[in-house]
This record gives sequence, structure tokens and C-alpha cells, in this order.
Amino acid sequence: MIEDKYTVCVGALTEILSSVEDVAFTCDAVTIPNSSRSFLTITAHFLHEESLNSICLKASRMDQSHTSDYITTLLEEACAEFGINSFKCTTLTTDSANNMKCAAKLFLGNGRHVPCFAHTINLVVDDSIKEIQSFSNILDKINRIVMHFKHSTAMMDLLRKAQADEGTPEGKIKTLVQNIDTRWNSCLDMMQAFLNLANKVAVILINKSEHAKGLPELLNSSRS
Repeated sequence: MIEDKYTVCVGALTEILSSVEDVAFTCDAVTIPNSSRSFLTITAHFLHEESLNSICLKASRMDQSHTSDYITTLLEEACAEFGINSFKCTTLTTDSANNMKCAAKLFLGNGRHVPCFAHTINLVVDDSIKEIQSFSNILDKINRIVMHFKHSTAMMDLLRKAQADEGTPEGKIKTLVQNIDTRWNSCLDMMQAFLNLANKVAVILINKSEHAKGLPELLNSSRS
């Protein structure tokens, strides 16, 4: 039934796309968390009946090296499946990775690649943080603490128990969040989650330090 539904949806979208004049694309290579599987998400943006539509055409499994030629092939296959003629394709928006920029050139020709503005801002923020040594030192310490907890079921159990002992119901118990370079705003998410649990994390680490080695360094009141 799912396959039948997919066929119907593809047919309906193909009919719509046949009537539009221009189609812009965005795409990104994503890896499923806790998995080695990667996909190229391809989204079409177009005007139809005086409204802007953004529809994800495909999440194509990437089972080869992420070269520009391979990405171009996946884009062309998506266009072929949905009957999108090449003369309708206007631009391709991606991050600024070299393979993506080269794929845009192969797919649409020169001058058709649009760097993702949000991704560029994210890179500016990341680079700015790295330039502030005192702040980046604090982030490194927090990240090491979070990683230590995330990689230890026993430590996470202690963190959950500390909240439960205070009367926090199961559905309200908080957890730590790990910073991931390619996940936007995860640095902020990590800091906010850590601040909410900092006192409990400190108590657990201090208690563990009495009979365990290799624990991450606690934060102190100094600038580093």
C-alpha cells in the first residue's frame, strides 16, 4: 500500500512540475545518527498557482564516495524520475563544500550555485568561537564532560537518579546534549543542557573521583 501511495504521489507531483516554468533546488548530504548510512536529500522549490512550494523529491541513499560526479548523477536521476527538464532548472543551493560546488557546476553550469546563507553564518560563528581562547577552553571542558557521560551508561544512570531523587518525574528528567560540528546550534544546546545539570554533574564527578581515574576536569571559576 505504501508503494502504491508513493506511485500516486509521484504522478501527481510530476504533473504539477510539468506545468511550472522554473525549479530551484536545495540539497544536502546527511548521515543518519548512530548509523553509517548517508543520504542526499533533494528539495525542489517552485511557484504553482501563485504560491511558493518546497517539496522534498528524494532522499537518495549514497552508497559510493561523495564525489561531485556521483552527486550530479543523483540529482539528474531525481530530475528524470519527476520529469523535470534541464531548461527549467535555475539554481542549486548547498553548503560550500568543494564537492557540492563542483556538482552544481556539472549539474547546471557556471554561476548557478548559491551558497547556503544559514550554513555560512554557522561557519562564521564557529570560527569566531575558536578565536576566543578563553571561551573555547570552557567549551572544550564541557564537551569532554558531556562525552564522558554519554559514553558511560553508569554515569547517565547516576544523572537520572539524581534528578529522580529530587522528585523529578520520569517524563521531565533532563539529559546532556553533545556538540556536533555539523549540527547547527548544537553548541548552544550543549551549553544550555549542561547549565541545567551542572550542579548534579559536579557532585557525581566529585564522588566518582574518590575511586576512579581518568575523569574529565571540572569547570572552575577562572576564565579557563
